[in-house]
Amino acid sequence: MGKIKIGLAVMFLAAAVLAAPGGTEKGERTGEFFKELNLTEAQTKQLDDNRKTAAKTMRDNQESARKEYGNLFDELAKDNPNTGRIAQIKLNILELESKRLDGMIDNASGLKKVLTKEQFAKFQEKQKERGKKGKITKEDKPE
Repeated sequence: MGKIKIGLAVMFLAAAVLAAPGGTEKGERTGEFFKELNLTEAQTKQLDDNRKTAAKTMRDNQESARKEYGNLFDELAKDNPNTGRIAQIKLNILELESKRLDGMIDNASGLKKVLTKEQFAKFQEKQKERGKKGKITKEDKPE
């Protein structure tokens, strides 16, 4: 049950990270997702800054995690793998995953701080709509 809650939280937060407005060199918002929220220029800048910070953190953590997974697979491929080393690599991977999740939570919290209550409510509604697109419902499934 706990894994399901974490998975749902990760999906929501990842969507928030990816949905944050993109910008051009002039700082104009280009994200269709946010156009209906009527963001102020200050809000757009804050959300763009949050998105950039979150994206950099996520990239850095993913790169480190890939290296650790490589180390893990290398150790497991040995004739006599060192269980102590495997345990340490596992801890490193879990720490990196935790940092990644913390970054996603920070980004989502930043989103909520920047948007008004009305904008955030509209954002959540758009998230739900976005999540439903492309999903097959029970009614759509052939029997």
